[in-house]
Amino acid sequence: MIEHGLASGGRFLRLSVRCGDRPGELARLLARIAQQRANIVDVAHSRQNPRLGFGEVEVALSVETRGPDHSAALIGTLREAGYLVAVLSGARQT
Repeated sequence: MIEHGLASGGRFLRLSVRCGDRPGELARLLARIAQQRANIVDVAHSRQNPRLGFGEVEVALSVETRGPDHSAALIGTLREAGYLVAVLSGARQT
């Protein structure tokens, strides 16, 4: 119920982020999100996806933001940092 309300208000994102499969990389990704003052609700880390390249992992994230502008800024920041980001729900595809 709460998630639905956040999503309808543009304050909830589901993202898929590809990053390197190296020690500390997940921590760096999560720290970058925290630096943007977004609240991470859920994280799923997967190596078992045939679309992934060698040495690559996919991280599925559910994130609370302050609204559509904050969501767009977070996505932009992650992409600028070199992450491949797919928006699964909660924000306009950019």
